Amino acid sequence: MKLKEILESGDKYYHGTSRKLKGLITPPMEHGLEIQERGRKKNLDKVFITKDLGSANIYAGRAKNVFGGKPVVYIVEPIGKMTTINAAKGTTVFAVDKAKIIGVAKP
Repeated sequence: MKLKEILESGDKYYHGTSRKLKGLITPPMEHGLEIQERGRKKNLDKVFITKDLGSANIYAGRAKNVFGGKPVVYIVEPIGKMTTINAAKGTTVFAVDKAKIIGVAKP
């Protein structure tokens, strides 16, 4: 799905971070970078995404506090199997194999 189609469909997924990324977002065990979620011991083979821009902004802010940099929220396309971690509206979280960066969200 192209960015224009996703924006028009309203079915957007986001990933918040403070790192400048290009192309694909890969899981922590694949890239070896630290993660901002203290105590995260499961799903290290997954990338977390959300449908909620507000949540993605919170994750980006936390990443900035842990790693520095500037908060950024990417619009992403899920790749691979998607598992729901939290289905609550406003705080959705999904785990995917990877996520393709297709744009940057405006705050």
